[in-house]
Amino acid sequence: MSYALVDTSIWLAYFNRRDSMHPRARQLVSPDLRLVTTWPIVWESVTLLSQRVSSERAVEAGMLLSEGSLAHIIEISPEDLGLTWMLMRQYAARRLSAADATSFAVMRRRKIGTAISFHADFALVLSDRTVLGTKE
Repeated sequence: MSYALVDTSIWLAYFNRRDSMHPRARQLVSPDLRLVTTWPIVWESVTLLSQRVSSERAVEAGMLLSEGSLAHIIEISPEDLGLTWMLMRQYAARRLSAADATSFAVMRRRKIGTAISFHADFALVLSDRTVLGTKE
């Protein structure tokens, strides 16, 4: 069973039944993969759910993600942060979020071969890896 990092775009659709991508997100969050995510993704997801859906739904999602039943949360290392800043500079024209750049850094350090995201930058930056959700 291989690891797959789940991005904010997937969690937003997964936790919002009214999102047009909700059914696809539910498919992609598969028990066939060992799902991982990061604290920056959790915080970004909770913030956006609070703004776009409701505070209550954001808290529910945050609690569910924090308990680790959907995905293991990977801690961010100082090495990851250094690579995060380098990637943000390297892809400055794309205006990567710190959460996305941290995801890319973690994937490199942990040698995670698959990302799950609806965000097109994942396919661009991770051209050497599998990205589920962007081109299917």
